[in-house]
Amino acid sequence: MSKTLTVAISTIANNFNKFINEFNFIHLIEADEILVIVQGGSSISLPEDFDDRYKIIQDKFYGISRSRNCAINHSTSDYIWFLDDDITLNEKSISIIKDFLHGKSHEAFSLRMYSGPNLDPYKKYPKEGIVSKIKLISISSVEIIVSRKFVLNYNIFFNINLGLGTDYPSCEENVFLLDLYNYGGSLYHFPIFTHSHPKIERAIDFTKPGVLFAKGVFCSKFGGFLGFVLLLFWFIKSFYYSKDIKVSRYLIDGYRKSKLTLNF
Repeated sequence: MSKTLTVAISTIANNFNKFINEFNFIHLIEADEILVIVQGGSSISLPEDFDDRYKIIQDKFYGISRSRNCAINHSTSDYIWFLDDDITLNEKSISIIKDFLHGKSHEAFSLRMYSGPNLDPYKKYPKEGIVSKIKLISISSVEIIVSRKFVLNYNIFFNINLGLGTDYPSCEENVFLLDLYNYGGSLYHFPIFTHSHPKIERAIDFTKPGVLFAKGVFCSKFGGFLGFVLLLFWFIKSFYYSKDIKVSRYLIDGYRKSKLTLNF
């Protein structure tokens, strides 16, 4: 039996009209369910010509992790693909993904993105196959497809203290995937470019206190020798870009306060 796929798109009320006018919905024709999670605002509805596969979910609060969790709670499909409102889908993305899912039984999958007018790879991606635990740090949330049944069975959700819309706007997807791994799940990289996303300069993240704190939280949760080595590597990288030891120390703060942050 074919696996069903929910596409869950996160947006905010102030950007809703732009999203409706610019998103290439035509490429969602093969999706089994489309959830549009709108944060902020009130009394928002989808255009009348959208079919019954579309469901709008409104949340008066903000935060990308809250939005992803809404998708998990409201989806009815076998798998969920998390997207944002600034994604551009390839024409055959959904059908390719569903064909691929048919013969696989992993708990999560990662995909590839383009960026820029020349459709360059968004980043350096791993080879096809199981993604190692340490390489979770390279996965973005809009590259993730997860098994709804698995994450609900083990109560795996995005931590609402991390991610855009919080004081610590980073690493929510990495902590989420760590939880998936810790419960015995696996992440399989599917080496197909399925969508494009505006390029974000990541170097500047290493000068932002909130982002660095989140990275420290992730290093602590990762744990062990590798978690500590990653912390040192990011500390050096942060100091290289920021030239300010006080900024880089936010990594240490996040590392020390990880349990408090994740459990609050």
